[in-house]
Amino acid sequence: MLPRVAHESWNRRDFQGVIRDSAEDLVYTDHGRSLTLGGRDKFREWTEAWAQAFSDGQITNPTYIDAGDIVVTQFTVEGTNDGPLGSLPPSGRRISLSFCEVCQLDKKGRVVSGGCYYDQYTLANQDRPHLGLPSGCRRPTLRWFLGRLHLDVFKTLSSVQKEVNRQ
Repeated sequence: MLPRVAHESWNRRDFQGVIRDSAEDLVYTDHGRSLTLGGRDKFREWTEAWAQAFSDGQITNPTYIDAGDIVVTQFTVEGTNDGPLGSLPPSGRRISLSFCEVCQLDKKGRVVSGGCYYDQYTLANQDRPHLGLPSGCRRPTLRWFLGRLHLDVFKTLSSVQKEVNRQ
């Protein structure tokens, strides 16, 4: 089963193996981040970025459901955030995050499209508890949102002010 091979390859950090059975024009969506990747190479880069963020990360406890040209997988990713996570520096914290992945196969058995679903708030609460999420909370509070909005506005205004000062 192709997703199983890709997951086993990711656990070995064999990124060519991750994309080996994917169509060149693969379209994959990271629904947790609302990020759509166009092409096999972009998908490989995305998998490499997760591995850089969690160098000891492993896909564990996978359950594969084969439905013909669709494969649904539930799994857990466990690892320590010892590399950059997007624009965030490493936190050094260990995470355990549940994923659901849906992949569609073409007539040749290659993955042509897919996507994964995971809870960003669980990730943030485990990896960045200083953001103010209540312990064990799966959804942020209005106070958390307003605090993050204030921080984002402050950062934007600071960047604008720096640019004005340079001119």
